[in-house]
Amino acid sequence: MDHPPPPHGGPPPDGFDGGPPPGGVPGGPNDNTTVPPELRLLGAGSYLVFTLLSLTANFLLLTVFIKVIHFLCLLKYSILGS
Repeated sequence: MDHPPPPHGGPPPDGFDGGPPPGGVPGGPNDNTTVPPELRLLGAGSYLVFTLLSLTANFLLLTVFIKVIHFLCLLKYSILGS
């Protein structure tokens, strides 16, 4: 999507012409980072904890789903008599 030209007719300010800002992107791949390593480790740790919690929740939901299906099958056989 193209940006409209600036009202003063001059070139757009740095960072708005489709490229990165002149000082680099904070935390970007060009080693111009402003994020301390402790915060990076904290972010990675919280992502790992979130992933493990999500996997645990999915496993528990799958277990409950299987138990419900099993219960419905037992109920069906008890009502119909096999």
